Amino acid sequence: MNVKVFVVFAFCCCWLKVGGEECRGVTYDPSIEICCDDVIRLLPDSQVADPDCCGTEVIDRTTHFCCERKARYRPCHTPDCCGNNAFDREYQICCKRRIHSRPSNNSVCCNEVGMDQYTQLCCDGQVRQRPIGDDANADCCGYEAIDKTKKICCQRIIQDRLSAEMDCCADIAFDKNVAMCCDSVVNVKPVESPACCGSKAINSNVQMCCDGVIHTQPSGSPACCGNLTMDTLSHICCEGVINERKPGDKCCNSMSVDLSTERCCFGKVCAQADFPTGCCKLEIVKGKKTRICCHK
Repeated sequence: MNVKVFVVFAFCCCWLKVGGEECRGVTYDPSIEICCDDVIRLLPDSQVADPDCCGTEVIDRTTHFCCERKARYRPCHTPDCCGNNAFDREYQICCKRRIHSRPSNNSVCCNEVGMDQYTQLCCDGQVRQRPIGDDANADCCGYEAIDKTKKICCQRIIQDRLSAEMDCCADIAFDKNVAMCCDSVVNVKPVESPACCGSKAINSNVQMCCDGVIHTQPSGSPACCGNLTMDTLSHICCEGVINERKPGDKCCNSMSVDLSTERCCFGKVCAQADFPTGCCKLEIVKGKKTRICCHK
């Protein structure tokens, strides 16, 4: 038996083997062995130029490639992993763990396949040929490719572009020069001051929109009061109710108050006496100096 002598303070002895490294508690000789995922393997012979671990196996990195702990033959040019398989990035492309031949140097993935991004488009995961012309005008409409100078896409529906001012109104294409979109409805565009009132188009110079109701604009200083119109020079809007304007321009709930003759007591209009008064709930208290309100 071949017995070696060693200093106990410098080494440990495991099954009559002297070594300076351990693999899961077991000493091994790194000159002839290698620890791969806690498993001791014999190193290959000297013909293996660059040994390394791949999972629990030993590989030669000059000839093999490790992908997800699986040993694969090393591709010639630019090796890489696609899942647990090796591929050559110079000639192949990996799309969702699937290897495909690289169509060109401009290849990218479209879903699970490769495509040339200069000549093709990826539309909802489908490869489509780019329309001929300026690349900046190429776009997708759902699964199809379009030339934006000739077509317009409205909610995945392809329609003819009749002018440069085409736009979408929900799924309908319209010309902004002659039409307008109001609440997803196409309307003829008024010549002057176009505006929307709900789903209708109006001329805001002569019409008013009050809570979705169209009115002819009144004279004076027009304004809305609820869904009605009024002249603010002669009327006042109190909680959606039109009242004649009184001195003081004050509202008392839905009524107007003439502050020279009336008072607003908790939302109720009361006549005002000539001497000092006050409000006591819904009543006017006359003679505040001699009476007191106990329920303000």
